[in-house]
Amino acid sequence: MTLALPIRLSDHEWLSAPTDALANERWEGRIDPAGITTIAQLGFWPWGNAVSQQAGAAQVRLLDADGLLDDAALSDLSGQRVELLQTELDGTLADAVAVARYVVDRLATDGAGRKTLVLRDAHDALDKIINASTFAETVEGLAGQRMPMAIGTVFNVPVLLTGSDGSVGWLADGPQVVSALRDRGDAMEAGTWALDPYAQQVLLVYPPMGPMTANLVSMGGTSLAQCLRQVTARAGIDAWAVTDAEAIDAATGYGGIGLYAAQPVTARAAAAAMASSYGAWYWQDAAGVLRLARVVDPETLPVTLELSVADLAADIDCETDTAPGLTVRMGYRLNSNVLRESDLVTDLVDVPPFLRARLTSEFGGVCTAVNAGTLPSEYRHALDADPYRSLFHLGVDAQVEINRIVGLFQTVRRNWTVPLRGMQTLSLRPGQCCRLTYSRYGLDDGRKLLVRRIERNPVTGDAKLTLWG
Repeated sequence: MTLALPIRLSDHEWLSAPTDALANERWEGRIDPAGITTIAQLGFWPWGNAVSQQAGAAQVRLLDADGLLDDAALSDLSGQRVELLQTELDGTLADAVAVARYVVDRLATDGAGRKTLVLRDAHDALDKIINASTFAETVEGLAGQRMPMAIGTVFNVPVLLTGSDGSVGWLADGPQVVSALRDRGDAMEAGTWALDPYAQQVLLVYPPMGPMTANLVSMGGTSLAQCLRQVTARAGIDAWAVTDAEAIDAATGYGGIGLYAAQPVTARAAAAAMASSYGAWYWQDAAGVLRLARVVDPETLPVTLELSVADLAADIDCETDTAPGLTVRMGYRLNSNVLRESDLVTDLVDVPPFLRARLTSEFGGVCTAVNAGTLPSEYRHALDADPYRSLFHLGVDAQVEINRIVGLFQTVRRNWTVPLRGMQTLSLRPGQCCRLTYSRYGLDDGRKLLVRRIERNPVTGDAKLTLWG
């Protein structure tokens, strides 16, 4: 016997009710109840590159002594949608509660009688190249090349010249506002150029003398929410919580970000770069919706869950957060096209020294945290680290954010691994706050900690939290 799609599995032999919309359907009892783990977690650039860009993940251990799932294991199930539901053994499908949504990464065989279903987040569209457009064959000198992408506010992007005399310059694959246009670094005067009706090209009165660059603002906006909206629209993603991004915009008051890409970039990479600039990360909730949460001092958060020794399944582990990626400097106004000194006009009036420095550097500016000198010894490596490559356009925003980040590490931070039991109804989310009371590690009177990672078995109620503070 083999199973055809859709494959329906359960931790018990189960039959849907005659009253269910999907009536009298059989679920094969192949899931090991102790072998389910769902994972949701935050990323944070000071923590380094240890966190996957996946918005969620899960593993489900399957019992298959008779080989019912052998054909499925030999098939390419990658990308098949998976929904985890939870209901009473004598309940109905209509009463089932959504635990999580994923897609299959792979179905692995772990010996003759066991298999493991490895799941990834339900957003394969995040892996879509979002700047896949190419120039038409009729575009002289650029035919077949990839169109560059500009989202938000971007600095010093190359203008791609076309036409027999180079009097037409392409900007990006979407409509733009041009805030500055330069020929060899020298600002072009009004009346010497115009924007085409589609706001994607500049039409020049005469060809430029050397490298031409522009400062652009995409018409979709520059805030975190507006930039992410442009990314998700390009990828065709509807299931994301724009309200989370809007809340971060409201909390920070920052003037916006920008991302320029001449090479292929995925929606996942773009979203990660944008969120990271704000000290935020994305994760996937039980309904499969992409959510955003920002790493902040847990002392500033309301307590979502009280935890004590009565909730523990085993002892707590504690280790120091070494913050391997931490730096005390943050670059802003990322230069999309670093020029050489020889690319610029020699006139220091037309291109003054401060502008020359910006046009020939990786960043328009670099901010250093005002509280860098008081970091604990555990974080002194941050003093010599390279600047973080933020997407901020304004120096004041970069200054406020790097002060905030370095301020978080004025205290030596710890990660607590907290094993729990009896948490079948746990609804905790990454970015929320727990107060943990424990007889060791200075937790006797309770301490507010940020939820960094949640591993959970919804069947047994076992969970493992990684808390930060």
